Amino acid sequence: MVGTVSPQVGEGGAVVPPRFAADGRTPLAIIGGTGYVGRLLARRLLAHPTFCLGPIVGSQRSEGLLYEDVWQQKEDALVANYGDQLWTRQPFPEALRGVRVVAASAGEYH
Repeated sequence: MVGTVSPQVGEGGAVVPPRFAADGRTPLAIIGGTGYVGRLLARRLLAHPTFCLGPIVGSQRSEGLLYEDVWQQKEDALVANYGDQLWTRQPFPEALRGVRVVAASAGEYH
């Protein structure tokens, strides 16, 4: 099993999607990466043996924001909606600190 590996972050905080990561894993972009399932997948990809985290794609509303800030907003909304009794906050992975969300219309990733 591969240990947790921080994604390669480029200028402006966007994840740089190399064809293959330095450790040989294949990067995957997460479309809808700011939603609940996208956040779970991003965390899982940090330690996946074959794939690693590529760009995190969100809506225009979250474009350019720090992933950590979006993550916390989502967790706050879930607690507000379900309450502390039903929802346990999911901690933000330290390895993703400094990563920014890109919009699907960014066009720079093929």
